Amino acid sequence: MNRATHVAERQFVTSRLFDVPRELVFKAFTDLDHLKRWWGPKGVGMTFEEFDPQPGGAWRFVMHNPDGLDHRSEHVFIEVVKPERLVLRDVLDREFQLTILITEETQRTRVTWCKSCNMIEECERGTPCAIKANGQQFDRLAAQLAIMAAKRPFVMSRILDAPRDLIWMVWTEPEHLRWWGPKGAEIHHHRYDFRPGGIFHYRMRRAGGQEMWGRWMFREIIPFERLEFLISISDQAAGIARHPRNAGWPMEVLSTVVFTEQEGKTRLTISWLPFDATETERETFDASHEIMRRGWTGTLNRLMEYLASVTGGLR
Repeated sequence: MNRATHVAERQFVTSRLFDVPRELVFKAFTDLDHLKRWWGPKGVGMTFEEFDPQPGGAWRFVMHNPDGLDHRSEHVFIEVVKPERLVLRDVLDREFQLTILITEETQRTRVTWCKSCNMIEECERGTPCAIKANGQQFDRLAAQLAIMAAKRPFVMSRILDAPRDLIWMVWTEPEHLRWWGPKGAEIHHHRYDFRPGGIFHYRMRRAGGQEMWGRWMFREIIPFERLEFLISISDQAAGIARHPRNAGWPMEVLSTVVFTEQEGKTRLTISWLPFDATETERETFDASHEIMRRGWTGTLNRLMEYLASVTGGLR
């Protein structure tokens, strides 16, 4: 649970305990590969333009809100004390300073978030939103810490005899995503919003006539290099749903796809990790690696067949 309180008229403080070592938490805040996977409220995409976590270093990013509006933030680091403390000052509006304390507490780690405003009115006006946003941000941090501490990601790799730009095209352009899914399945697109924070919402009809809704929520897009998205069972309204045939399956799975050029071919590496999962869901995921491997083998075979139809035959 969060602890949130005013400790002064121009300060807002919130904190949460995490069941991981302090060094891991500090890494989640200062390693951009981890930070960009959890920073920001739920459902908000992020583009990081600069991140230099040292005194005097800059941090610039853009938040992509679900309503399509973007919000730019710029900060400068005042203090960086490993693994104890980060202090940042807002640069654009100069309205606040943020202090992040990372402390050991009963074999766990407490993160304390202190926002100091220049004006009382600004602090009072922003407090209701800050309580909600900080809670969501702590939820995302907890999920990322669980991923960082996880011991059994599912990873599968295959070399495809096609150029990287073609592989990227058939992964990211909706008219080409007909190969997605198990053998014999048909994919019907209902929404495709290819941007950080956007979703791909689809309906899958299997060979036997069974239907299932699915959803990707894009988190990171590096053209021709990397895709990261949360994949989940969905419903007609594009919500997140429990798997109809496996109640222990994680509600969301973090999917990372890396595209690497290799002597004129493309190595495709897929990594899956349970996201914000319960212990039961993590155990179910760990026990399902062979099922995932069989499923991905069939899906990648369909991808190769589709590539052959697009190119007129692989070399």
